[in-house]
Amino acid sequence: MYDLRIMNRRKFLQLGAVSASGIALAESAFAAFPNESRIILYGDFYHDDTKALQAWLDGKQVHSPEGVLLDPLLLTDKLFFINKTLIVPAGRIGSIQTSGFRTEMGIIFFRENGPNEFVIQNCGFHGSSTFESSRTPMIRH
Repeated sequence: MYDLRIMNRRKFLQLGAVSASGIALAESAFAAFPNESRIILYGDFYHDDTKALQAWLDGKQVHSPEGVLLDPLLLTDKLFFINKTLIVPAGRIGSIQTSGFRTEMGIIFFRENGPNEFVIQNCGFHGSSTFESSRTPMIRH
């Protein structure tokens, strides 16, 4: 550490340039991995998971709040809050297990056109959540 009382002007400018370049490098490193572009699924009954859960159902990459990439085929031990209809695309293979859903206006809709190999197993539903489909979805309690 430098004592500013005895530091000459040249040392002061050098120290400032090094600090400024370090800040610029840190900013560019964070810009390379913007957190805003990640889809975060909280699964805590508090945060609205509607968009993230739909993205997961659509096969997009979804992360936990800690930044861990979630399994594209299985969600387990989560507590979801949804406020709009979730659509399980035709042909979607996957499973949501031992989780809970809290909703005020959301439903889970299974697409009709094509086979569906999606399982919702051992899940609880709180609020006005329902399932809609012209075929019987695989729901196991």
